[in-house]
Amino acid sequence: MSSIDSLLAGANTITQSFRDINSIGSAVSAVRGVANLFQGASALTLGQMEFTGYEVPESLSYGTEQMLGIHTLPGGKRVFDLMGPNPESVCWRGLLLSEDAEDRARELQLMCDEGEVVSLLFGDNRWEVLLHKIKFDVIRVGYHYQYDITCVIVSTGLESGDRGFLGELSDEIGSALGIDLPGTLADVRSAVSTVKSVASTVVGITGGSPGAVKVLGAIGAAQGLVTGAARVANGEVAGFAKIAGTMTSSSTAINVVNGLASGTQKLALLGRTGAHLGSAAARLGS
Repeated sequence: MSSIDSLLAGANTITQSFRDINSIGSAVSAVRGVANLFQGASALTLGQMEFTGYEVPESLSYGTEQMLGIHTLPGGKRVFDLMGPNPESVCWRGLLLSEDAEDRARELQLMCDEGEVVSLLFGDNRWEVLLHKIKFDVIRVGYHYQYDITCVIVSTGLESGDRGFLGELSDEIGSALGIDLPGTLADVRSAVSTVKSVASTVVGITGGSPGAVKVLGAIGAAQGLVTGAARVANGEVAGFAKIAGTMTSSSTAINVVNGLASGTQKLALLGRTGAHLGSAAARLGS
């Protein structure tokens, strides 16, 4: 059966339900059927509660701002201290339109009262949030409520400790940062830190998503520095190896050994760092 045939079959069933309306409850069920037919499966989940039909908002607002410390110097020049992202609250409104609308309203009220951190999923977006505020407008007791929700973001999915895709990605970045790079490779470590910073500010990271593209850009920059540093280290090793063939004193030998050890260590550490970055990039590109 084609998707059009399925749609027509669903519409016929709902039309019959309108003909059979004999109570408020059956009317609500018919209206909710129309909503489910055209809006599809659940697109919004808060904690254990899935929103469907007219419960799913037509729009949902969220955003972020970069906190700034602005210092104005004589002559009008300004210096900016970047203090990190400050995500705005996630807000939306919708309708509870069903025979169990009152129970679902109570469930949301209880979630707000308990003040526990819960997961909020909307499309490709994921946040860990606190349900900060909820307001109900009762249109018909027991059946029809309009609700307004405000959630405060506690963390993005990458920071939430969620296993699976996001957890594995976080592990790869964390492992790259955990490698004890020498001071001479501080720029590489800084680039890896930037990857973590970018990933933690992007909401809704999934393979191939716009958020993933931003993180991939940061990973690419870090990989470029790793490649460049490895090329330099390899040159150092080759240079000391060449000197080793013409050594004429013990002091030269010591310098050569130390140089070879340092260069080889750098190559090993850069190889491990590059491997983790490559694995993270592969996950994001999938």
